[in-house]
Amino acid sequence: MDDKLLPRDSTELSVLAAALAGVSISLYLEWLDGRIELKRDELAEMADRLVTAIAEVVTTRGEGG
Repeated sequence: MDDKLLPRDSTELSVLAAALAGVSISLYLEWLDGRIELKRDELAEMADRLVTAIAEVVTTRGEGG
């Protein structure tokens, strides 16, 4: 993985976590308002993939990779 994508420190990681929360909330609200045409399971799958990708970055960073 490209090291430029990894959080540099715990502060940056905290900011990225807050951003992820904000994006998740925004995505859900857009879906509720009907601006995103997805089935519920499709929305859940996309959200799961997003969180999993972020978690992999965090795990890789924690292992020094």
